Amino acid sequence: MISNQWYAILPSKAVKKNQIVGVKRLNLELALFRTDKGELGCVVDQCTHRGAALSRGKVKGDCIQCPFHGLQFDQTGRCTFIPANGKASVQDISRYNVKHYPVRESNDIIYFWYGDPEKITDGLSFFNEDINASYVYSEIEDHWNSHYSRCIENQLDVVHLPFVHYNTIGRGNKTLVNGPKIEFVPGGLVTSADDIPY
Repeated sequence: MISNQWYAILPSKAVKKNQIVGVKRLNLELALFRTDKGELGCVVDQCTHRGAALSRGKVKGDCIQCPFHGLQFDQTGRCTFIPANGKASVQDISRYNVKHYPVRESNDIIYFWYGDPEKITDGLSFFNEDINASYVYSEIEDHWNSHYSRCIENQLDVVHLPFVHYNTIGRGNKTLVNGPKIEFVPGGLVTSADDIPY
């Protein structure tokens, strides 16, 4: 993966208030949760105490609670409570902190920062200027058992369509293409395989 980037990992609606969602993204096991106030948190899905999956736990106020011994972690991964130590304990429990990941939401999408915390940028990868209220969109979740670079390569490789997908999206026996057409627009590019063949 390219480090020090924001990556869209889930639709906002996938993580509901007072619930935990365990996902694997960017080859990382993550536990995302919403606090009582609806604020989003993201930590590694493994308790530092005995390695239990935090995604199997509960949300307690502003924290995610481990299902095994009840350790609680806030949105920054800081261990805030160890039940076995009692409420009056004054021990330093910072050694139990879990790794957390910065997350943000925009346009009903949850974004995950993959990289160095000190290099976080404010801008998210979304073409806000190209969106208006008349647009309608939907989403589909489709898991591919392949490395992400192969998936991207496949989607950009339009010249394979008449050979691999000859009876669906590649029909018409257009084996020579005048393209793909690429048009640079402010903030990105638009690509199309619909040019007229030779």
